[in-house]
Amino acid sequence: MTYADIKTLLQAMFPSVVGGLIATNGGSPTQLELFLRVTNNEICGNPHKFSWRMREYTLTLTGATSYDLRTLIPDLDRVYQVTGSSLANREMPNQSLRDYNLSVGGMRMAIVGDTLKLSDGGLTGSLTIPYYSNYLVKASDGTRKLDFSSDTDVSVIPDSHVMMLVEGVGRFVYRKAKQPQYTKPVQLMDGRVANVDPFMYLLQQAIVADKAIQSSVYDFRYSPV
Repeated sequence: MTYADIKTLLQAMFPSVVGGLIATNGGSPTQLELFLRVTNNEICGNPHKFSWRMREYTLTLTGATSYDLRTLIPDLDRVYQVTGSSLANREMPNQSLRDYNLSVGGMRMAIVGDTLKLSDGGLTGSLTIPYYSNYLVKASDGTRKLDFSSDTDVSVIPDSHVMMLVEGVGRFVYRKAKQPQYTKPVQLMDGRVANVDPFMYLLQQAIVADKAIQSSVYDFRYSPV
């Protein structure tokens, strides 16, 4: 859904505050865009990592023994690391993380924090790295970005769950208006019933509806040429 559509939804749901209590212009990013950013950040910070946050980065190997992924991938949340004895990206037995516990395409490597370490230098080619992005906005040319800024920007969140983003902003509407947050009783995934606000309810529904990521598709891939 585009930024223009999201603003239309917000205006319809909170007509007395959007553009007044919450500024939609002035400053860069605007107050509304900041509220959208922190809502996106909260979605990214949830323990569940949505499949639609997955991206791939192709690292050109230069012969070095370590690569700072945080510098190379600005929108990196965390690397999607598939391990297990039956997978191509399998764990090396009896090896600690710092002893290069991953085997990919015949090379041994480890991920320590945001740094990719290779056991041997001199390797060239490319390494495809799957990761979770914390940029949930996409410009019209496909570029990922942190904030909405143009009406043609698109939310990465599927349209079927975009109300989660709208209700996330709604929490700041209540806060700035000094009104109690609206809540309703819902059944949580563990069976408990609790009073939650609409954003948390929709976040839970999105988690339940999310597809499991197939490790056979999303994995490290090494190409020597």
